[in-house]
Order: sequence, then structure tokens, then C-alpha cells
Amino acid sequence: MVLQLDLTKAGGCSDNPLSRLISIIKENIDEVEVTTTPEIIPQGLAQLLGNRYGYKVGVKTLENNRIIYVFKKS
Repeated sequence: MVLQLDLTKAGGCSDNPLSRLISIIKENIDEVEVTTTPEIIPQGLAQLLGNRYGYKVGVKTLENNRIIYVFKKS
């Protein structure tokens, strides 16, 4: 099962996209597709989080200032 997460809108303190992403990948889901922008979650940060929580991170699409990161459990 692939979980799709849309983080294209930067939320406030209670709905921080980075916090939402971290809580999802801590659940050890096999694959997560995260739609966001490089300003909200830069590629380097996505790679760092993937390494920290045991995921390989790939970039599926990059267009119209949107990026899809694919986190796959390694």
C-alpha cells in the first residue's frame, strides 16, 4: 500500500508540514509519496529524514514548483 501525503500548503504551528511528515514516516509505512514544494521540504532535508528513519528517497516528479518525494522502506 502506498500512502499519499499532500504537503503543498505550509500550515501554522499546529499543522506544520515537517511535523506531519515525520509522524507519518515514524509509523514504518512501506512507501509514502509526498507532494510538496522545495521551499516547504527541500530535497536535502527529505534525504536526511529518509536516512534517519530507514527509507530510500527518490524524486518522482519536479514541475510547476511541485515535487513528489517517494519514501521507500529500505
